[in-house]
Amino acid sequence: ETTNEKVAIKYIKKQELFINEMSSPEALSNEINNHKMLFHNNIARIYCTIETNTTISIVTEYCSNGDLISKVIEQGKFDEVTACNIFAQIINGLEYMHSEYGLAHRDMKPENVLFDRLNEVKLCDFGLCKFYNDDNNQMQLLTTPCGSPIYAAPEMLMNKPYNGDLIDIWSAGITLYVMVAGKLPFDDENIQSLIHKITKGV
Repeated sequence: ETTNEKVAIKYIKKQELFINEMSSPEALSNEINNHKMLFHNNIARIYCTIETNTTISIVTEYCSNGDLISKVIEQGKFDEVTACNIFAQIINGLEYMHSEYGLAHRDMKPENVLFDRLNEVKLCDFGLCKFYNDDNNQMQLLTTPCGSPIYAAPEMLMNKPYNGDLIDIWSAGITLYVMVAGKLPFDDENIQSLIHKITKGV
């Protein structure tokens, strides 16, 4: 049945899945499986996947109003009411992932905050998601550093075991700072200097 609904399609060539670990078949499978189980107003829906001999296409909800980082670049810093509304929706999406599934996003940043035609927040990009509860629903610390360093929590950058939910909240806090200040709280072209600033709170 034709619905005339617009969708977004992430088109992947299978040969590209073997270039590096982050684009491996296992990473893609992780992204698709985790995304498929998430049903929340502030998370972009995945509708289906279409596989051929050479390609995989991921069909998702179409978010016509772009991403958060583009809005900050275009508009500069937001007023606090606007930032608060966006931040509350980000937290709603993360809380759902954390409380319902014990699932950490691990790549929370403005580039992964989309807006639909009604300007409602839709979180996306679940390729780095990781469950942090064991079979008995007990929280386990995670150990793999991932995501963008400028949004990463200090414990992750120091290669310490970390709580999956807490590192998402840190990254959401950096995102909030970007919205209200129009710039990053920690920034440096040298990665070691950047890590020093974040871990020392400079």
